[in-house]
Amino acid sequence: MSRTSRLPDLSSFELRLLKVFMTVVQANGFTAAEFTLNKSKSAISTDISALESRLGVRLCQRGRSGFFLTGHGKEIYALTQQLFERLDLFRDQVSQVISYTGGNFNVVIDDSVMPDHGERLAKTFDSFKEAAGEVFLNLSSMPTDYMTHAVLDGSTDIAIGFMPRSASEISAIALFEDELGLYCSSNHELFYRNERDVTPVLLQKYELADGSSANLGENANIDLPVGARASTVQSRLMLILTGRYVGWLPKSVAAPLLQSHKLKSFGDKFTCRRTVYALRRRSKEESTAMRLFIDALKDTHRAKGKSVLEVVTSYERPSQQVLA
Repeated sequence: MSRTSRLPDLSSFELRLLKVFMTVVQANGFTAAEFTLNKSKSAISTDISALESRLGVRLCQRGRSGFFLTGHGKEIYALTQQLFERLDLFRDQVSQVISYTGGNFNVVIDDSVMPDHGERLAKTFDSFKEAAGEVFLNLSSMPTDYMTHAVLDGSTDIAIGFMPRSASEISAIALFEDELGLYCSSNHELFYRNERDVTPVLLQKYELADGSSANLGENANIDLPVGARASTVQSRLMLILTGRYVGWLPKSVAAPLLQSHKLKSFGDKFTCRRTVYALRRRSKEESTAMRLFIDALKDTHRAKGKSVLEVVTSYERPSQQVLA
């Protein structure tokens, strides 16, 4: 008679490995999963191998022939989906029980949002705290690239920033738009060039201090060679001030440095716009604290004559109306 091996009790480590496996399958390969997981292909491969070792079966084939699941892999993927759906349901139900009478509510904010919109967000937090009573509000800063993952893995309740990658599990509210300009510093050789002489062709000779595509704008009108990358506005500004790079900055951040002649703008012909979102994990049942925070966001960001539009994102970047 054949013996059935029983999987040991799942630890947080095994759950993490299963989450990696599910993400890889949904991305249809290791390469496509790198950004979502913020891991290298070699690290992802190590995780999948560790999971296969614990399960005692081969889950997928990967190599020159492409990525595909084995028979065991297909069945375990289906079971993994069920597992995380039940975990999500458990989390939602626990949130309902806890309500907002205690516990933490975690919010992460992209650092570049604050200069223009800090006062309005402060009103949001004040309104939320007034309604939520005993909840402990925990605020932190996070680069755009990590926000979606933080929302999906439950380490934050709300992320306020830009959308590095849309996902079907993420629900987003568009709050407002920002405008960015392209700049160089007084140490850059383009600083003394006349603005009208600075063309896309000329700029191709110079390196860009880059950030994520979502952080820098949704419709940048020029593609420049990337010489360095910085995930936050302040770190990108630091690179621009070296005089080695040009770079995109929010106009509000650049304004005082323009006045002190430490930065030069290349004019309105080099501008782009970006949308700031409130991102949260989709849920059939939301906690009272979440509902109160969303209500506070809508109240403080609703503009006259504009309706609130909530968008459940897909894998295509949506086009939507903003609150303000």
